[in-house]
Formats: sequence, structure tokens, C-alpha cells
Amino acid sequence: MGERIVKAQLLLLCSMSDARYIRAKLGRYVRLLAQSRRGGTAVEYAMIIAVIFLAVAAAISQTADANLAIWDDVSGKFAEAMQTP
Repeated sequence: MGERIVKAQLLLLCSMSDARYIRAKLGRYVRLLAQSRRGGTAVEYAMIIAVIFLAVAAAISQTADANLAIWDDVSGKFAEAMQTP
């Protein structure tokens, strides 16, 4: 798989006069990727990771809001205690 990536990178470095050749080669690699089961698995894993990331981001946001409310309460009580003789 890594060899295919290197070949694709080398093809991209060719001059623009080879555009037709490059297009044919890249088209072939895209077809191979579409037919490969590895590509589908990689996409599935990427989607799972994206969903997990969104869940973690939502949990952190909710936790941050709760944490902020707690510290605001502590700050208010501390300021109130400092003003009372």
C-alpha cells in the first residue's frame, strides 16, 4: 500500500505535459481504492472516531459548564464571607 502512495506522489511531481498519463494512473488508483475492502474499513473507522470525538467534545462542554457554575458559586460565597465582619 505504501508503494502505491509513493508512486502516486512521484506521478504528481511529473511535468504538466504528462497530465493524461497522470490522470489515467490516478484514475486506476482511485478504482483500486474503491474496490479495496481496506478503504471501506478505513472510512468506517474514521466515522467511528468522528462520532467518539463529538461525544467527548459534548461531554467536555457540559462538564465545563457545570464546573464553571460550581466555581462561580464558590467565588460568590468567598466574596460574601470576606465582606462580612
